[in-house]
Amino acid sequence: MKIVFLGTGSVILTGRNQAGILMEIGKKKLLFDCGAGVAVSLAKIGYTPYEIDYLFMTHFHPDHSIDFVTLVTDRGFRKRTLKVYGPIGLKKFTKIFYTKLYPELDSFLKCFEYLELNEVKKNFELNEREFKISSSPTKHTEFSLAYRIETKNKVILYSGDTGECEEVINLGKNVDIAILECSFPSKKVAVTPNHLYPEACGRMAKRMNAKKLVLMHFFPSCEKKEREILSRVKKFFDGEVVLAKDGIEMIVE
Repeated sequence: MKIVFLGTGSVILTGRNQAGILMEIGKKKLLFDCGAGVAVSLAKIGYTPYEIDYLFMTHFHPDHSIDFVTLVTDRGFRKRTLKVYGPIGLKKFTKIFYTKLYPELDSFLKCFEYLELNEVKKNFELNEREFKISSSPTKHTEFSLAYRIETKNKVILYSGDTGECEEVINLGKNVDIAILECSFPSKKVAVTPNHLYPEACGRMAKRMNAKKLVLMHFFPSCEKKEREILSRVKKFFDGEVVLAKDGIEMIVE
């Protein structure tokens, strides 16, 4: 399995792309979230949006979804099915995008002919030959999701946006890699309980019994504070910790 961090930033731009992760499992290419810059990053590392087999959306805030338009537009000239999974409201969100805001994607490019839309509900599980995906609610929006990705040899958790919550901890039990958002460098500057900060990330990773912790979704207040963030995480989690940057790749075997 290969994991590529296409975007590790947040809704406030810092030079990082917004949220997006590519996972290549065998011959399948899975994209998790698609904030601004993610589609261009795919092209820069030698992929095209057309190659993506699955898109898993955690929620519909723009920094996780705005490049959905770019992905669908690119695909419209080649008509290859894209399997899209996302929270309740995915079908309504897509309909508004492509019949109201960008109607040519429906009328001219016929996007609904190559989009396979699947709303993720309670007890969701997707079983494919190469992988299994399950999900849980997160503490962020009404229907926001985290995803657990299981292959023959490894298990990955991707939290999407969340505050500290039991559902995500339970979903991440015994994972090899927990990919968590870390929006703020400390609790003191966290402006909402619906995002994480280093101590919370450390507590969650410890309770998951994760082997490795990767942090992303950094607000501007996190920039140039790598040592401080790592120190705060390490108060609770003694495993390997990585602060992701755009473009880094991980080979997971």
